Amino acid sequence: MLKSASRSILSKLGYQLTRIEKSPLRWPHKSTDSVDAPTILIFTPPNSGSTAISKFLTSSDHVASFNPVNNEMQWIVPGLIEQDRWWPQKPVCYQSVAGCLQKAVDEARAQEPKVQYFVEKSPPNMVRHAKVVALFNNPKILVNNRDPYANISSQLSRYSNTHYRDLLREDIVSHLTEMWVVRSQYLAEIADVYDAPILTYEGFCQTPSQLLTDLALTDVPDLDPKGEVKVKVKDYEAQGISNMNERQISQLKDVDIAQISALLKPHEALLARFDYALL
Repeated sequence: MLKSASRSILSKLGYQLTRIEKSPLRWPHKSTDSVDAPTILIFTPPNSGSTAISKFLTSSDHVASFNPVNNEMQWIVPGLIEQDRWWPQKPVCYQSVAGCLQKAVDEARAQEPKVQYFVEKSPPNMVRHAKVVALFNNPKILVNNRDPYANISSQLSRYSNTHYRDLLREDIVSHLTEMWVVRSQYLAEIADVYDAPILTYEGFCQTPSQLLTDLALTDVPDLDPKGEVKVKVKDYEAQGISNMNERQISQLKDVDIAQISALLKPHEALLARFDYALL
């Protein structure tokens, strides 16, 4: 009875009392070894340009992804894609994560022996970055962020009728602004802990070759330093690398911008860390 009550209380907090070592469908392919593949880990919030960055990288025959569909490993490990994936205390079977990734590596190498690097960019990785980094041997780490106004506008247009259905617009804007701050704090911490370079969406669009410099990818011969490659992002048509911030921010109302600026005002030092400023 006590166990049943405990399950009820914890489930309301988003925690599932699951014996993860006995959940083969949630946590398959367990392995005690680290992932045997040189890896590029991109720590990024959603809607911040990481898809363009990762698809630019995988345009090379020498760079692949653990998940070619969207370059996010969370979608090939069933237990990672659950609703509590952004909860830092989510119980994760990292042996399963390692095993699923190694399976993907073996399959990719069988198809293309030239592959030198694998890219990973699941946004929730940031809340458990130490455990994720420990899955790999000396990964290359990159921190990616996007202007808060553009990022918030992108999520506002994409998720208002799904994740935020029936909420007032001002409440959605408030929550998205809070999430930008929290996630950017994680990113700043990651940059400090791993001495990782920060490449913003805007910086990448302006100078794609900076990505190759930041990651020291001098051994990948077929990556175009000018970034003249078409990439398909979400449901948009494939197009060249270009900064969409101006168009994205134009979708915000004046009241949205004022609200975002007021909420970001106490965090100007965090904004400056990524070379952003209040509008």
